[in-house]
Amino acid sequence: MKSCILARILMLLSISTIILPSCKKENDDSSTSKNNEYTYNGVTKEICWIGISPELITDGSYVINILPAIPAEGEGLFGPPEYIYIEIENRFDGQKIDLTNVTENYDWDIEYESNDINFSGYRRDKTIEGDISGGTIYVKRLDFAYSFEVIINLSFTNGKTLKGYYNGTLKSGDIDTEFSTWQ
Repeated sequence: MKSCILARILMLLSISTIILPSCKKENDDSSTSKNNEYTYNGVTKEICWIGISPELITDGSYVINILPAIPAEGEGLFGPPEYIYIEIENRFDGQKIDLTNVTENYDWDIEYESNDINFSGYRRDKTIEGDISGGTIYVKRLDFAYSFEVIINLSFTNGKTLKGYYNGTLKSGDIDTEFSTWQ
């Protein structure tokens, strides 16, 4: 009888050690996620395509476009139905940039669009304009090809957040060229 109870306890413990580590908190919106994905307002999407404009690297900027998925038929007749656009000076490669800092001498542009949502912000000449109320951006080139690490942690004026992570090879090209191949 004792061995039967002990066997059941051991079986339950072994099952819980298999199941419990694979569980993830549903509201885990940590910006340290190591999946190639982003989350807006609690909805997480896998990054399907991420590209960089190579001609702008030599001009001193990283221009990165992120798409979550290939649009369904009929969506995005005039452009991708959802995307993230980032432009940041490449001299800040590997540095976390506080988007609310007006004392440093750097410029940035960020845009997030999805269906009827369009948030954008930019910084020029130490002036911040747009819908971004706070956050950070980190872009690091990992090699001389197009391998990058990108970390996004934004707050918008409506109180919602956009957090994302990508580590891998970016496609060489721009969003318009890529999107035109999907239609």
